[in-house]
Amino acid sequence: AVVSTQSTGPDEEENLENPEKPLTVAGSILVIMERADDEFTKLLRNLDPHGTEYVQRLSDEAKLCVVILRIKAELATRKASNNEMCRIYLREIEHLYYKVDYSAEKGGTGNSKAKMD
Repeated sequence: AVVSTQSTGPDEEENLENPEKPLTVAGSILVIMERADDEFTKLLRNLDPHGTEYVQRLSDEAKLCVVILRIKAELATRKASNNEMCRIYLREIEHLYYKVDYSAEKGGTGNSKAKMD
């Protein structure tokens, strides 16, 4: 479990090392995730898209998507504001891909609804 606090006072300390207690970090988990996502995007932009390191880093996107989904679930549990929920949904949507299925186009029937069913 991850517990985030907006600020840590003198009696509140971050727990980053003790596995017996929940992970406690200072700040909003949404902001921390947004910064990590931005850093991941910057990293990909600075790599050669034809290199092997780019492909390796691109495979890490699945892990980032899992983190985004977990934070979305946590925010929903906490009854987060509409603004926060919209921000997490936007991050999730940015990682969705649309890929054309050419084999479905060659399927024969011209009815796209039939293809979707």
